[in-house]
Amino acid sequence: ADEHDTEDEFLDKCREKIESLSAAEIEKVKKTHEAQLDKLEAKLKKLNVNLEEKQSQVKQRGVQTVAAAGELILSLVQKRKKSVSSSLTKVSQTSTAKKAQEKVELDIEAVTEQIQTAIDDYEAKLEEIRNKWDAVLDQNKEVRITVAKKDIFVDAFGICWQPYYTNSNGKLVKAFVFVSCCHN
Repeated sequence: ADEHDTEDEFLDKCREKIESLSAAEIEKVKKTHEAQLDKLEAKLKKLNVNLEEKQSQVKQRGVQTVAAAGELILSLVQKRKKSVSSSLTKVSQTSTAKKAQEKVELDIEAVTEQIQTAIDDYEAKLEEIRNKWDAVLDQNKEVRITVAKKDIFVDAFGICWQPYYTNSNGKLVKAFVFVSCCHN
């Protein structure tokens, strides 16, 4: 049972170390991701404001076009001279405003896709980090090292005696430590 306890303790220490190393790596990726996301969200907010302005312009141009067309029809009915070019100008301005609105809508769609891509990349990087460190933990294997007598040099010899006793709760407790050393 002691051998398994020691192995389990070792694996627990490995997990703790891996968690601290992966947490540092995850934090670095998180900061980069948050900065990127903040920029994209600011851009999206700006585009939404711009879209509202463009939509307002399209409405205004639409009202102006309808008014100009109505004025042209009224002048034709009353047989007054009215220029057709001002009505055509209003139609052209409305068309231009609609195109500007559509461009902003496409920009919003592109930025929204960039945000989703950034989120997907972030999640993929987190998964990659977890997999990398899980693989490191899985590489744990026992290596037996044999020692040859010719490789052993004794400069000092010591004995450590560490008695234990069982307390009233049934727990194993150190009594005291006795150390004796001899030097060459």
